[in-house]
Formats: sequence, C-alpha cells, structure tokens
Amino acid sequence: SVEFIGKKAFYNCTGAESFLLNENLTGIDDYAFSNCKSLLYIDIPDGVNYIGAGAFETCEKLTEVSVGGGLNELADSLFRNCTQLKNIIIGSNVKIIGKSAFEGCRGLVSADIKNTAVIKDNAFYNCSALKNLTLHKTLGQIGESAFRYCKELNNITIPDSTTTIGTYAFADCTGLQSINLGNGLTGISNYMLKGCTSLNEVVFGNKTERIGD
Repeated sequence: SVEFIGKKAFYNCTGAESFLLNENLTGIDDYAFSNCKSLLYIDIPDGVNYIGAGAFETCEKLTEVSVGGGLNELADSLFRNCTQLKNIIIGSNVKIIGKSAFEGCRGLVSADIKNTAVIKDNAFYNCSALKNLTLHKTLGQIGESAFRYCKELNNITIPDSTTTIGTYAFADCTGLQSINLGNGLTGISNYMLKGCTSLNEVVFGNKTERIGD
C-alpha cells in the first residue's frame, strides 16, 4: 500500500472527484493534488505527518477537509484558492498554520483554531466569507495580513497568550465592529486595523504601551 505521494503526482487531474487515502500513508509532497479542479472532499488520515506546500492549491470545488491528528503544521499555500471550501477541521496537534495556507478561500465561513501557536503571514487573507473565528489560549503570534480582507468578521477576541500581531493583520475587515486585544500585547502594529470602517469598539489590554500608524 502507498506510504508517500510524490511531488505533483496528481497535479492537474481535473476530472478526479475523490481520492481515498489509505491508513498507511505518511506523507504528501508539494503540489501533489494541486489544480484538481473537480475534487470535492479530502480526509487526511492520522498517519500523515507531512504535507508539502500547495498540496491542494486551487482545488476549486473542494468543500470540506478533515485534517488528521498526525500533522504539526499546515504548509504554505496548502489550500490556497480553494474558493468553495466551507468547512475545515484542523487536527488538535497542528501548531503552525503556514503562509497563505487558506488565502483566497472565499467560501470559508468558520475557523476554530484550537491548539495553534503561530498563524503566519496571509494565512486567511481574503477569506471574505469568514464570519466565525475562534482563537484559543495557545496562540502566540499572528502574522502580517493574516486576516486581511476578511470582510464578514464581526467580533474578535485575541487571547492573552498572543504577544505579536503583524502589520495589516486585520486590515480592511470592513464588517468588524469590535475587537478585544487581550493582555499579551505591548504594542499595536502599524496598519493593523486600517480600513476597518465599521469598527466602533476596541478593548486594549493592560500591557499596551504603543500604538502604531
């Protein structure tokens, strides 16, 4: 049985609607299923401990993904431009969400980010339907433009564990009305909330000493 799927192994297999990944699978390399434009669903087994960059990028009909418990990191551009992705179950062992991992997933409505410590740059950039965002007390860092153009976000609570938020992190979230910045931040980065035209409440933490441009 297959244990590893190589780089671009199924790249541009535009007619394939599903792939059954066996329990012996341990790794999926870069862009392995990228541009599989008919793929509807993927269930990643717990035995998979490595998935490369862009492995499911531009799978335009992919609506649901279940990430098993074997992954510690979601790679850069992993689900980038999966425009119909609505539901994502992130395994409890995922500590890092890579750059642009969900960028352009314009159908994604909710994200429950459980045990993650780092959300990298552009991770949820232009997830324009994202309405429900739950950040947990393990989160330490949010990268630049991580949630920029998430126009349906209404309320955000940053956990006290978060000590760093990058520039433009929540910029142009035009539906955002309130944000609680938690007690871990000592400063507010430049342009972090630029263009948040509906924002009417900002709760600053007790450590905040500096507010950027």
